[in-house]
Amino acid sequence: MNRQRLPLLLIAVIVIGGSYFRFVDLDRDHFNGDELDHYYAAQSLASGQGPLLPSGNAYIRGIDVTRLVSLTLESGDSAEASARLPSAVFGIMNLIIFAAVAWLMAGAWPAVWATLLLAIYPEAIVQSRMTRFYTYQLNFGLLALFTGWRALSTTGERASPSRANLVSSYLWAAATVLLLALAARVQVTTYSIVLGWAACVALAGLADLIARGRKAWRDSFSMQVTTLLVGGPLILIVGFPGAIRQNLASSQFVPAWSGVGHPLAYYYRLSELFPLMISLLPVAFLAAVLRNARLGVYLAIWFSVPILIHSLLLPWKGERYILLALPAVFLLTGMAAASCWGALNRWLTGAAASAPRLPLRIRRWGPPVGLATIAAFALITQHAFNEARRIPAIPKPINWRAAGAILEGVPGHENIPVGTSIALPAMYYWERADFVVGTDFLEAPSSTSFQKRLLQEGASDWYGGIPVLVRPSAIRSRFASAGEVIIGIDSDRWHWNNIDAELREALTREAEELCKGRCGDFLLFHWRLDNSQPRS
Repeated sequence: MNRQRLPLLLIAVIVIGGSYFRFVDLDRDHFNGDELDHYYAAQSLASGQGPLLPSGNAYIRGIDVTRLVSLTLESGDSAEASARLPSAVFGIMNLIIFAAVAWLMAGAWPAVWATLLLAIYPEAIVQSRMTRFYTYQLNFGLLALFTGWRALSTTGERASPSRANLVSSYLWAAATVLLLALAARVQVTTYSIVLGWAACVALAGLADLIARGRKAWRDSFSMQVTTLLVGGPLILIVGFPGAIRQNLASSQFVPAWSGVGHPLAYYYRLSELFPLMISLLPVAFLAAVLRNARLGVYLAIWFSVPILIHSLLLPWKGERYILLALPAVFLLTGMAAASCWGALNRWLTGAAASAPRLPLRIRRWGPPVGLATIAAFALITQHAFNEARRIPAIPKPINWRAAGAILEGVPGHENIPVGTSIALPAMYYWERADFVVGTDFLEAPSSTSFQKRLLQEGASDWYGGIPVLVRPSAIRSRFASAGEVIIGIDSDRWHWNNIDAELREALTREAEELCKGRCGDFLLFHWRLDNSQPRS
């Protein structure tokens, strides 16, 4: 028990530090459009009207989080902090669940290292500080990592399992399927984890076949489930070819605001955040396998299959999409770090003991102090830690209030139509938006989250319910009587060409940019529609 006190204490410190990263100044960043989807739907839920956006359309993605937000909206003075509270709580639950799961799977010290990596992972912090559903999804994924391992932890043994062990494997597998189904209900990227676990099951079945021969067909859980995994897709392909084609097409969908990501995007980002972990990953895998061969292989497959799928097969990239895969590589790294720590401790202790001229105090405390110094240096030199301690900003750091103050300084602004590249933040912070200029908002969600239908220019924005006008001619025609407009555009959409090329040219040539760097990643144009000459 005494040996477990120190790692337990360290995990408590890590969870407290990780909680600080996830909770401090939750109201620091303004809402982005994705968060306001939940905010407005939660407001509508609280009033008894269902999860409706200002447009009147129902928003049901991450509906459980939206329901929780509807309960926390009045919990504080800041709407941003109140709406983000559920995600932050789930983010802390991520750390606690992962620490317990890692401890049960690999032991105390691997759990310390693995929990530390998740605690400082910037994307996990960002998602905990947003009104979104990825930390909620991750809780199911972490539990599935554990139950999936328990279902396969006795594979490859020569002796046939008892009936009780076989039944136990099926029960753990059923729990894994249920947990992955709950995670997939939140976000469909869970399917890449499903394929990763399916690969683990297939490999475990092969290990049973090698160990027990033909008997494995009768007494191997993995062999029996692998047969189902092979037969099930064949039935789907033969029986439902149209659904298969539709889902394959959906997997290749990329929204207009995103663009196709580079196949090495995840490698580049993880290498930037954790250069030591990524550069030593092959060594870490070998060390983990030497520590526990089955578990090391299981974790490597759980991580690598989704990463390969998202890197090579799915064009739409985003760190949040691989959030369920990363705990496996964190735990694998934790196993390797624990083994290296133990080996270094034994070497330093032996070296100190063989130097009798050194004072007893140095021989006793030198090894642990030296190891603690090495660990601290390894931590503080990782970019992930330095990004985490600065509390990473929510994507699109736009100062909507600063832009609103500048807008209100325009003479006669009350009568000037206001456009924006995204409606909901303008409607929230400025309490007005008359039209949307982003071409991507001509893509309206249909019955599925990945398939979109194209709207005609002038149709209502699916989210805000205001007209989408993307061309200069449409804006001039609609607001000719006003003679001028103000248009706010986030710089991402400006640079990613989600703004019509003619409109960009017209604004650059004819309009005055008002923010001049004072609004974060935002441009605010005052455009007199009859002005065809460049502004001085």
